[in-house]
Amino acid sequence: MQRIFILISLLSLLMIGTSTVLAKKSPQSPAPYVQAANSFMQSNRYKDAIDNYSKAIKLDKNNPTLYQSRANANIQMAKPKKAISDLNKALSLDPNDPNSYNLRARAYDALANFDKEIEDLDDLVKRTPDNGTNFLWRAKINNQLKNHKEVIADCDRAINLGLGRQDLADLYKLKSESYKKLGKKTEAKQELAKYNSLQQ
Repeated sequence: MQRIFILISLLSLLMIGTSTVLAKKSPQSPAPYVQAANSFMQSNRYKDAIDNYSKAIKLDKNNPTLYQSRANANIQMAKPKKAISDLNKALSLDPNDPNSYNLRARAYDALANFDKEIEDLDDLVKRTPDNGTNFLWRAKINNQLKNHKEVIADCDRAINLGLGRQDLADLYKLKSESYKKLGKKTEAKQELAKYNSLQQ
């Protein structure tokens, strides 16, 4: 009888030790998984990053940043549909976060779905009205969609916000091409001259 008691005591200690080891291996906080995932992202190990972001999401299902991070990793792995799914979830949790619109627009761009991309860019520029780069991006997509009046308007907004030399050159070139498509040759030449002056 005493042997059975000792055996049960040993088994109890073994089970307690095993559960302690399991608890150490499975943290209750998403932070260790997020740290690991971020580290994997920096070393371009996107699959490992996705695995760790997924573990973090299981522990914190209402954190839009985790869905954005996993979406970004999926974009890097050329899996835009998975990214869009995560970004839809992120936007359901926080519909005003410009990062989600930015990433989802990138995912739609990877699918060449310019209509959906422009919708997200519209939402993005509403939330970031002082970011000239976003207006330049939208101008380029409007150019793809042959929305030449919108291209000119976005170029003007971006120019007024002040961008670097190469971005300004791109804007003047886009404006010149759009004016040309609209049959406005004088304006097209003026914008082309501005473009050429920045190429010297």
